Amino acid sequence: NEADHKILLNFIKVGDIAVYRIPPDYTLPYLFYAIHRIVEIGKDKEGRYFKLQGDNNAVKDPYKARDENILWLSIGTIF
Repeated sequence: NEADHKILLNFIKVGDIAVYRIPPDYTLPYLFYAIHRIVEIGKDKEGRYFKLQGDNNAVKDPYKARDENILWLSIGTIF
């Protein structure tokens, strides 16, 4: 729900793994999701943004994800 999402957003930090919705202007007419690591958190005229990068990718994703794009954070990994 919206209240839980706001709490989740307060705890995001660089290095977290996030499930996020790729901004629609990059994926139209389809909607895609990715699981990537947050490598940068910044602010611009539109507000806070996140730059993400897959662990096996050489470069960051080419777009800025916003708060509304972040759906979940990984809180643990089982090996």
